Amino acid sequence: MVAVNALVGTFVSDYLWLQAMLMTSPLVVTLGLALTIPLSMAGDVLLKGVEVSLPYYVGALLVLAAFIGANL
Repeated sequence: MVAVNALVGTFVSDYLWLQAMLMTSPLVVTLGLALTIPLSMAGDVLLKGVEVSLPYYVGALLVLAAFIGANL
C-alpha cells in the first residue's frame, strides 16, 4: 500500500507537473498550483457551507487575477 501511495502521490504528480511546465512556463505552472488554495476554499463554501470572511475572498481573487494575467 505504501508503494502504491508513493507511486501515485509523488511520481505521477511530479510527472504531470513536469509535462505542464514543458507545455507552458514555470510561472504559469506555479500559479496554477497556487490555485488549489482558492479552489479548496470555494469547495468548502459550496459543499460544506463554511463561512469565510472578506479577506479570504480578496486573496482568492488576487490569486485568480495573477493566474489570468500571467496567461495573457
